[in-house]
Amino acid sequence: MRSAASFQSRLAALFLVVVLAALLLPVLSTRLILDRGIEHDAREEAARRVLLASALLEGAAGAGDRESLEAALSSVRERIGVDMVFIPADEARGRADLVGAALAGGAAESDRQDGRGGRETVRAAKAVRLEVGPGVLLLAESVTAPADRSNRMWGNIVLAVLGSFLVATPLCLYLTRHLTRSIESMASVAEAIGRGEWERRIRVTPGREFDALVEAINRMAANAQAQLATIGTQKSQLEAVLDSMREGVMVLDEEGRIVSVNRALGDIFPGIGRQMGKKPIEAIMDSGLQRACDKALHGEGGTTVLQIEPDRDHVYDVSVVSPTERGHGLGAVVVFHDISRLTQLERVRRDFVANVSHELRTPLTSIKGYAETLLHQGGKADPPTTARFLEIILKNANHMGKIVGDLLSLSRLEAGQQAMNFAEVDAASALAGAQRECAALAEARSVRLTSLLPREGVLVVADYDRLTQVFRNLIENAVRFSPSGEDVTATFHMDGDLAVFGIADKGPGVPKEDQKRIFERFFRVERHHAKSPGSSGLGLAISKHIVERHGGRIWVNSPVPGEDRGSLFYFGIPLSRRNEIVTIDGV
Repeated sequence: MRSAASFQSRLAALFLVVVLAALLLPVLSTRLILDRGIEHDAREEAARRVLLASALLEGAAGAGDRESLEAALSSVRERIGVDMVFIPADEARGRADLVGAALAGGAAESDRQDGRGGRETVRAAKAVRLEVGPGVLLLAESVTAPADRSNRMWGNIVLAVLGSFLVATPLCLYLTRHLTRSIESMASVAEAIGRGEWERRIRVTPGREFDALVEAINRMAANAQAQLATIGTQKSQLEAVLDSMREGVMVLDEEGRIVSVNRALGDIFPGIGRQMGKKPIEAIMDSGLQRACDKALHGEGGTTVLQIEPDRDHVYDVSVVSPTERGHGLGAVVVFHDISRLTQLERVRRDFVANVSHELRTPLTSIKGYAETLLHQGGKADPPTTARFLEIILKNANHMGKIVGDLLSLSRLEAGQQAMNFAEVDAASALAGAQRECAALAEARSVRLTSLLPREGVLVVADYDRLTQVFRNLIENAVRFSPSGEDVTATFHMDGDLAVFGIADKGPGVPKEDQKRIFERFFRVERHHAKSPGSSGLGLAISKHIVERHGGRIWVNSPVPGEDRGSLFYFGIPLSRRNEIVTIDGV
């Protein structure tokens, strides 16, 4: 509970009370002592004077009668300066006042009597023996009353006390303000440290009494700063490790909400960095992943493994790990392993085995069937039938040989074992050679082969035989899918330092979803599978590897620009520098 008064005002009030008490207590005791001292001094002075007056009278000669006595008294009065009378013993005897006491005791006695106007009378009496007889000498002096004298002194003292108090007040305010400012400075630094400004330190202390507190606060801030620096370093190291991982990592809190992701996961799921504080299913639409996370959050099992496929081209092996110790804000860690390539390779492997089996089984079945027919006829078949059967067997055997040859060629290309003889060659000549090799197939399907390459040729840096093979594969593929009576056209243009060649057909084209896979081995568009008899299914895959070995690239546009059908296969390989000179001269 906070006090209504500030520390400064309470401290100032306490200081002033102490100052006031220190001033008033001595003053009060001084006044008491002073009053008593003044009265005592007055009575002592009166007793001393009466002794002096009695001595003077007793020593005076000629005071044997009343007149002489009065003359002597008058002389002593003038000398001493006080009024006095002589009371004979007969008159003094029996009195109960000062006179009687002096006569009975013989010694000097004194008293005081209150007067008017701040005055009082101090009397002293002493028994004397004069020539006229014994008696009492009574001395009376009017003096200022001790209380009046002390009151005047008390007024001066009070003024002095008030002056001292007025001087002490600003000094007190200055000291308390300095103290409170120092304390406020300490509090400000402590609050700054509490807000996380760990480099702040308390430099000024109100006094040595606060040194221990200041040192404790500064030491606490230094320790916290060091620990935070260590935590920051460890966090940076952990983030660097996580960001260097190819696997995506997601961290969930105890409520199952996303608190952190690494860079790889941001690449896998763009925009997931803006999903902090949400559930996994809100960032990645997969109910199986959410169930695995919920299972880990409830402590059911250490690690849960599942596979998710967010789109057609990506597959991830996901491990959801539950921490062994809870209570530190960590709910679960989710690791995403990209197995798309492995899945694709496994699919390619399965497709490869299935396709090779199919491609070899079909001609092999044909060869076996016709051979068994000839064997069963036992040489009785007529020569034309035998010749036709043998032609079919030879055709299928050649097809099998082509498949095996293409497989070996593709294997060597993929392993980098296919020798390449790079030289400056004319691409138009390689195209003409490929067209000649495909002429019979084109003629059988009533497809025309045309070329739009420059007559002077196109010089490129390539392996002539492999370049011819690329042209042949693309032309064969185009002829097989072209309708009868249409053209398969070869085009050319330059793109920087690349010579870009195109083979266009007017066939059914390649669907958008299949264009990424069209260059995989044995891949065929399902709806076109029956229209490609005699094809090994490896031509485009071989062409891709040959072009890439030349430092170029190959791609497909379908449908043909400006058309609603057909395919246009492009590939680009480096131009010869001499080709640039020839082209400029031709212009």
